[in-house]
Amino acid sequence: VTDVSFTGLSTQYVVRTGWGQDLAVFAQNDGTDAAAHRGDEVVVAWRPEHAFPLREESPAGTSEPAPALASAAP
Repeated sequence: VTDVSFTGLSTQYVVRTGWGQDLAVFAQNDGTDAAAHRGDEVVVAWRPEHAFPLREESPAGTSEPAPALASAAP
């Protein structure tokens, strides 16, 4: 954890991955989880339905849509 920001209903964490990428992580402040602190090592996980793709910037400077996520039909 490289940064922690309390925002009221949630806390934003910046987590540096083992490969050097920073992730912004939001956790609800519902009182059930212990808060992480700067310098803590954490495991980050989320449910696939809580994820969404972002557009990738193309070399020409135009936005290309991200590939669709596969999902199982009920």
